Amino acid sequence: MNDKQDYAVRAYEALLAAHRDVTDFAEWLTRMVATVATKLGGVDALTAGRPGSWEAAKIQSWMESAGVGIAGDPGGFGQLAALLDAARDSAI
Repeated sequence: MNDKQDYAVRAYEALLAAHRDVTDFAEWLTRMVATVATKLGGVDALTAGRPGSWEAAKIQSWMESAGVGIAGDPGGFGQLAALLDAARDSAI
């Protein structure tokens, strides 16, 4: 298995587990993707591989509606990224 397949398998398993355990999966998924976008510096980082694609346009729209990039980070995505980083680092 190559690295891309390994990431895909881990993401697939994580998403299935979250779907089983999270009441509002759509909200959870949106917060997770928005948090990653914020951690990377914005939505453009998520879509940098194919910025003009229809998929990129949908992700841009999705993240804009979630509030990614709004001054002051009202969604708390930066704070959530810091908490998740700390949890990951303490588990290592």
